[in-house]
Amino acid sequence: DGARPAKLRRQIRSIRRLRIPHHEILVAGAPPAWLEGVTKIPMPEAAAQGRLGAMRMALVERARYERLVVCDDDLVFRPDFRHGIERHADDFDALAVRVLNPDGSRYWDRCTVGGPRGHRLLRYDEEEDENVYLSGAICVLRREATLRVRWNADLRFYEGEDVDFSRRLVGAGYRIGFCREASVVHDDPRYRQRGLAVHRHDGPDDW
Repeated sequence: DGARPAKLRRQIRSIRRLRIPHHEILVAGAPPAWLEGVTKIPMPEAAAQGRLGAMRMALVERARYERLVVCDDDLVFRPDFRHGIERHADDFDALAVRVLNPDGSRYWDRCTVGGPRGHRLLRYDEEEDENVYLSGAICVLRREATLRVRWNADLRFYEGEDVDFSRRLVGAGYRIGFCREASVVHDDPRYRQRGLAVHRHDGPDDW
């Protein structure tokens, strides 16, 4: 919703440092006026309502390239991201990447929900199950698959839009993979990993 300009600046700088030869940056929602060199898709009402699926689909429909990185505005791309993704260029339909908290612990990245394991992180060397889903924080997608399956434009914050999209993606015959070699940092120190879950703490920093 444009309320975190410092985080957005850090994110865009980190994307540009990757030096990807052919790319574009698109921002949907309530992009701040100072943004330059990006494609803005003003959707202030959807941003205020937290309709993530509607904003994501607007980005996908406007995108010029087939390989998409769809993410929240509070992620910082690490130098390994570009080359990690390039190594998986031809062997995925949808891809999760490693997401770290500022303290180095894991944020929701390779995770499962709704099955016998409950909602938790999967260890990087742990066998996947049929309930693996793409975290809404960030995912790498093929445009063709995303246009076919589509995010639910009516779901809002904390209504499981990422789980819903993942279930329908797999149901349509697409594969969800995981790229440990590519990583980003979730730019929010309120979150920390505890065991195989991630917790948010809004009080004094007494971690």
